[in-house]
Amino acid sequence: MPYADPSDRPELADVGRLARRLLNRAVRTARTNDQPLRQLLLDHLGPDAAALPTVSATWPAYEHVNVQVGLEAWLEAGSERTHEVFGITGIGMMRHMEIVGIGDLLQPPNHGPFGAAGVGGVLTIAVPTGPGGQTHPCVSHGIYLVDDGPLDGGRARLAIVLQPVDRGPRPEVVVQVTGPDQDRVQAVLGEIRTLASERSVFRGQVISFGFEVFGPGRQVAARPGRVDLAAELPLPDADARRQLIRLYQGDLVLDLARPEAVIERTEGVTAAFLKELLRKAALLACEDDDSEGPIRVTDAHLDAALDQLLDTRNQLTRILLGGEHPRPLGDPSSPGSRLPPQVGAVP
Repeated sequence: MPYADPSDRPELADVGRLARRLLNRAVRTARTNDQPLRQLLLDHLGPDAAALPTVSATWPAYEHVNVQVGLEAWLEAGSERTHEVFGITGIGMMRHMEIVGIGDLLQPPNHGPFGAAGVGGVLTIAVPTGPGGQTHPCVSHGIYLVDDGPLDGGRARLAIVLQPVDRGPRPEVVVQVTGPDQDRVQAVLGEIRTLASERSVFRGQVISFGFEVFGPGRQVAARPGRVDLAAELPLPDADARRQLIRLYQGDLVLDLARPEAVIERTEGVTAAFLKELLRKAALLACEDDDSEGPIRVTDAHLDAALDQLLDTRNQLTRILLGGEHPRPLGDPSSPGSRLPPQVGAVP
């Protein structure tokens, strides 16, 4: 299209501004059917919602299921307590790398390129809770509007935001409580924290973070984090070591002339140590015989693997695997050097 004045020709910056304007309009139009969460919060908490006290707490991401269980237990505990739960759309989903606070949810409709937060369906995640495939639905980016009963001639109304946050190397789950006064919201958050601990799905399970969870063989991704609840596990006795060797044996053929020798030599080690012992012995067996068929492990392979683990150069490996140093070959009376016992059972 010819232009009488060359200065009338649109520049690239003009095209960019027009494209952004059209995008913003399209996003807002697509959200016109969403109920604004801001209005829902104002109706529930009152016109001064933005000025109400808010407290928050964070847990490691693996505690999401326990936080959910604790929150559900708290919601069910009050005799006059009722609640509704809603999913957060828009800002909650666009800012999954940040903590979304009540202040964000109270933003007016024209605030920012994505407008106000909206009300959507509740997104839940099925989180494993045990070795038999049990799961528990956990809310992702949800808000609970709670009526906690009478208060000073009115009603005690609270808003609780539950949100997983993926920022940084250590994902977290965040709970924020907003309510009529500081003491009440602090008390509510404390009760949820206590219930999350008391009703933890990890209780009674055997866990060693980064190695195994819910018993041997069920692997989980290694992830740095803190252990909030831990108790000492007794080291496996002779019978337990026999059972662990049978468990970790898998398809290996154990051709042992002295089957009790390995049981005696491994007194004071952990299950993880025995698993590593069989892995090393299998590698040595493969070096001796690369023929087809099952891997055949002998006494010599186990002795050599155990000698490797006892070598001073492998001290760090032994520490990571836990337990005490096995007895030296030919000296069943030697108690060995004790290392810290394994930790990982949540009572």
